[in-house]
Amino acid sequence: MVRGKIAVAGAMLLALSGVWSQASQQGKAQSRALSEAGTLVRTTGPLSPRDISAVLLAIKDEIYAGGCAPAFADIGKSVGQGEKVHRINVYFEPSLKQGLSSVIYKFWPFGEVKRMYWIDKAGLAHLAGHPDWGFPPTEPSYLTIYMGDRELIHVKSTWERVLLDIQLLPSAERIREAEQRQAKRGGDLHVCRGRWQGNIFIPRNSG
Repeated sequence: MVRGKIAVAGAMLLALSGVWSQASQQGKAQSRALSEAGTLVRTTGPLSPRDISAVLLAIKDEIYAGGCAPAFADIGKSVGQGEKVHRINVYFEPSLKQGLSSVIYKFWPFGEVKRMYWIDKAGLAHLAGHPDWGFPPTEPSYLTIYMGDRELIHVKSTWERVLLDIQLLPSAERIREAEQRQAKRGGDLHVCRGRWQGNIFIPRNSG
């Protein structure tokens, strides 16, 4: 029994190590591409309401285009009729630094993430990292479980908190719009097509 559990844990760690290695390589390539493209709308300054709206749209687009919306039934606060909308908190770093900033939010079924982002000249927000990479601690976008407790409490008490409503069953039109914007961002679709192993969600590309 114990040996079986150890074997399963070892297999999971091996799979995740492969994802983290891939994430590191792809993350570096993403950073180089961003630098070379020169697509940043500006490099410094406080966030504007338009910036915040752009990031919230990017978060929802990834969720809807990725097929992740039903997973939010287990988190957040149910609002509206029929319990088909759940509300979550999104914490915004107050300003842009060298064109980049971060948000913290619950991205189910992967977990709570600290997500780096940037906004291009067209006003479209881009979220760094990819769910298939597992949001490892070696990347700018990572699960908050890797943060210290005091750091996470401090961030959530000092960053701006914004409420975001997630439709558990978005319409076909809303999904299509999200997919079109994700295509412009170069983002992948159907990111929630992974598998569950116990209570742990295993991304598609982890074997």
